[in-house]
Amino acid sequence: MNLQRTRLHILREAQDLSTTAKTGVSLHCHTEYSKEMLDFIPFYAEKLPIISHYWKKEQAGYLEREGKAIDFSTSFWSPPLTPQGVYDIEKDQLNSAGLDAIISITDHDNIAGNLTIEDANQGVPISMEWTVPFEYGFFHVGVHNLPPASADEISQTLLDYTFDKEKHSPETLNELFAMLNALPEVLVILNHPIWDIEMVGAESTKFCSKDLSASMAAGYTRSRSMGFAAGPKTMPLSKWPRLSAYPSLLAATDTAASRIRL
Repeated sequence: MNLQRTRLHILREAQDLSTTAKTGVSLHCHTEYSKEMLDFIPFYAEKLPIISHYWKKEQAGYLEREGKAIDFSTSFWSPPLTPQGVYDIEKDQLNSAGLDAIISITDHDNIAGNLTIEDANQGVPISMEWTVPFEYGFFHVGVHNLPPASADEISQTLLDYTFDKEKHSPETLNELFAMLNALPEVLVILNHPIWDIEMVGAESTKFCSKDLSASMAAGYTRSRSMGFAAGPKTMPLSKWPRLSAYPSLLAATDTAASRIRL
């Protein structure tokens, strides 16, 4: 990670951060509304010493009993906590560090959990982690603080791109990023850009991630040429202060907080 514009702080224990920051922002949380895919299990289980022996043994036993192999492409697990439970834990962590808290729940391709959260003191951002098919893989993009009046429509437009292969094209993706950039209150972040989700190799993932970042920038340029947005909001995570994700706690800057405060 290029640390010229990023300062990474790892809190090994609880600290009072009130003298160094005003607000903490949590930008990557999952709840029971997320479906965490398990299709990566065979890839790693076959490579790990000792585990691979038992993996092959169990696979053979299942095939003999059921007459077919386990289909991990449709397998998933869901986190155990409710959206309200995750929200309260994240907020308590930040408040206990002496910080005001902004919690943006990002379930996979789903904003429904956000709509169940109640906070008597402030509004709750409507956000999600958008799965973006791109070239030979896919990436996760955090889309934060969608306008309440159009959140359903916008999220459905994004998911139509995700699940309809006929819509996959650089031009369409640029238009979607331009649409998001045209919304001044929306924050867009490329999450874990070098995670090899599709298991295509570190170098291939790196190059693909750079291409996607360029597409995000093109979307910003397009929206600006149409008269929207005073400044760029789509950026790779390395360009944004590294913020907290449960169970870690990292303090955010006031600038980051102001971008998604309702």
